[in-house]
Amino acid sequence: MDNPSWSNPSGSTAPAASNAAVPTGNAVATTTGGAGVSGKSAQRLLSVYNLATASLMAATGFIIIVDLILNRKRDGVDPSNTIEGFYMILLSLLLGSYEILWWMPLPWLNKSLRKNFGFMYHMWGKTAYLVFAACLFFSLLDSKAKWPNTTYWLAIASGIVLGAGALVHVMVLCKYKDLANSYTSPTVGLDTV
Repeated sequence: MDNPSWSNPSGSTAPAASNAAVPTGNAVATTTGGAGVSGKSAQRLLSVYNLATASLMAATGFIIIVDLILNRKRDGVDPSNTIEGFYMILLSLLLGSYEILWWMPLPWLNKSLRKNFGFMYHMWGKTAYLVFAACLFFSLLDSKAKWPNTTYWLAIASGIVLGAGALVHVMVLCKYKDLANSYTSPTVGLDTV
């Protein structure tokens, strides 16, 4: 009885297609039909976008905390607002830490993230994460009077950018399936596990 193809890590029994993926380091080089976009280029573009999004998320959380501290004497501080600001920073650290692995091989970080946040290593998991974070940013804005004006609009902008990133990921997953199938996660440091 033959073993299923997924149980054989050295390769599959399926014949190679004309636009089959060829592993090259951390990313996969493949072409999409006639589009001419390689899987490696698409991964890099998504990674740069996600790093910029993580930076915006961290800036939003930091500014919320600073606004709350500076306006404490005038308005009083709601502890939930401070916790929400820290939560935004933590979410940005998770996304930024994962995406930085494409640019800087950090074996200790890769092992830790893969062990604790394995969902980030798949397109659907990362897409769900982006949708969750975008919804969280919008749900924090239950009342405009609760936030200073600049913080309110910065949180809305962060939610829109996160939502747009999630839509791009969904589009890649649904329309450009060959790019989604060629997606590989960082593997540096896993050979020593």
